[in-house]
Amino acid sequence: MVFRHAPPRRFDLVIGADGLHSGVRAAAFGPEEQFVKPLGLYTAWFTAPAFDDLDGWYQTYNHPGGLVASIRPGRISTQSKAALSFRPRRGEIIRYDRRDRAAQLALLDKRFAGAGWHTARLLEAAHTAPDFSFDTMAQVELDRWWTGRVALIGDGAACPSPLSGLGTSVALVGAYVVAGELGAGAEHAAAFEEYDRIVRPFATGAQQLAGGTGGFAPMNGLTLRLVQASMSWATRWPIRGFMEKQFSKSTDIELPYYPSGL
Repeated sequence: MVFRHAPPRRFDLVIGADGLHSGVRAAAFGPEEQFVKPLGLYTAWFTAPAFDDLDGWYQTYNHPGGLVASIRPGRISTQSKAALSFRPRRGEIIRYDRRDRAAQLALLDKRFAGAGWHTARLLEAAHTAPDFSFDTMAQVELDRWWTGRVALIGDGAACPSPLSGLGTSVALVGAYVVAGELGAGAEHAAAFEEYDRIVRPFATGAQQLAGGTGGFAPMNGLTLRLVQASMSWATRWPIRGFMEKQFSKSTDIELPYYPSGL
């Protein structure tokens, strides 16, 4: 392999675990546009000052126009972790440079102006946060997760998007099975093929989003009220059964046992 800031090296195998915008995937499988499927939702994540009224809870706020703001307690008492998400309006095309923070902040400022709740404080925090990150929500779809001596795991192979809440699970399951199959002594092609066979149904289930972006970020007040009403009935019949069915799609996997010490 040839690196930008290091001498070339040779490897027996390469495992790409480098996320939604995987460089390994681009080098081994082709351009990102072939595999990354945007969901029509943009999100910024960042650290903000602590909010006294959280009381240990993760709080989410929706505003008509597809706006979502969220805050949760941070690891230390003086911080919170925040996110601002928005959906494009009908016919709107969002253009931005993934590496241009100023342009990303301008998008957020324009979209969340006057949105209420804590959004003004969150926008202020976003401008000074040391860990600000902005990206589109997307999923990754490949017919096969390996080619030659290169395999992909996690978001690089099958990103279910943060909306699923299962990205870490997909990554850990994939890493466990790849390591187990290779450690069991199988030839790499057979090990990668078995990894794909075992993990793909689980990853596919994780990508089945209950409600999709429309449920997460409603565009109009009526849809917003319906979503809020359904959430208030989430533990009651008949909504409870529907919710269980939706969120159980990603649990149907029986992990192989790989003896330790291989």
